[in-house]
Amino acid sequence: MHTQSLVNTIFKKVKKLCFMLPNILLKKKKQQKEYGFFGDYKSFDEVKKLCNGFMAQNILDKTLDSTLKVKNGEAVFERDSFIFDNIQYSYPLLSALFKIAVENNNELKIVDFGGALGSHYFQNKEFLKPIKIKSWNVVEQSHYIEIGNEKIADETLKFYHSIDDISDADVLILSCVLQYLENPYEWLDKFISKKYKYILIDRMAISTENRNRLTLQIAPKEIYEASYPAWFLNETELLEKFKNDYEILLNFESNIDIVSEIPSVYKGYLFRHLWYFKFLRKIDKLGYKKSLILC
Repeated sequence: MHTQSLVNTIFKKVKKLCFMLPNILLKKKKQQKEYGFFGDYKSFDEVKKLCNGFMAQNILDKTLDSTLKVKNGEAVFERDSFIFDNIQYSYPLLSALFKIAVENNNELKIVDFGGALGSHYFQNKEFLKPIKIKSWNVVEQSHYIEIGNEKIADETLKFYHSIDDISDADVLILSCVLQYLENPYEWLDKFISKKYKYILIDRMAISTENRNRLTLQIAPKEIYEASYPAWFLNETELLEKFKNDYEILLNFESNIDIVSEIPSVYKGYLFRHLWYFKFLRKIDKLGYKKSLILC
């Protein structure tokens, strides 16, 4: 009797599990996202083996098509090759550019590192009309540079292979780019060594786990089929890089990017080089003395 009772109990539990299992699996399948950020990897090479990356020709082809539509007035805005009905401004970025212009005789000379085919330039140039944009220089991958200079460039917008090719610039823009570099902190060392008056970071993926986390990002198929390694950086370590050479003028959250699957926040920062701050103070004092003499 005891054995029969045990068999009956096991049978009921197995029957219940068999009934529940399809629903559990269906629910799990629904919960699995087809795109977004995944994993917690130890090395960039480990993730690269799983990716087709930014070098994929389909990304350039779609970005070129979208950018030409914006340039020719057939569309108002593109980001990551995706066409939008309205321009989605990053108002903190615009505010930072206006502040920089105020401190630089109402002029801007920009290096836009990782700026695709000029997305930020076309996005913001109407808004920035009160400012004289003397140059907007995009640094990108080689295949972007060739097509950019051939089909997109104008008297203001130019494309370069390296920041070393650009001799005159006031501000370096790093928008949604640091997190896609293999060694982001080494790149920061290089950027800082160039002694730009200002470094403006926007849409920076920051880990809220107090560490650097490396993930695999899969892009939505409606944009393009691509995947690539993506960092979520430690904010403390990032800011530490600047402390000896730059002061921080702005520290803001970006409302453009929202990620739910990784504990994180997207942020931006405006840094001003300490040598330039001292220069501005000296100019202010000279201006004050001149005003006293004129009075």
